[in-house]
Amino acid sequence: MGKGTTWLAQELSGQSYRHALGYNAEEQSRIAKSERAFTEREPAPVRMAFGFNCDEESRIVHAVKYDTALRKGFYPLFDWKWSRDRCLHYL
Repeated sequence: MGKGTTWLAQELSGQSYRHALGYNAEEQSRIAKSERAFTEREPAPVRMAFGFNCDEESRIVHAVKYDTALRKGFYPLFDWKWSRDRCLHYL
């Protein structure tokens, strides 16, 4: 169990929470591993933020297909109309 997972288990002890992950497009294996972990063992509904920007609507349409009753993705950068350049400028 990773440090983050251990902390979540200790601090939240089964409570519902929002979990935002900052994986980038080159981290598909990490994203897949995270998706499997949540669908296999997360008992409470979770909203999970994804960093798809406003130019990646097709990725969002595809990602929505993986929503379950226990895990719903949301896309704040898309909602804010932030592009990759806008994100980089902000950072």
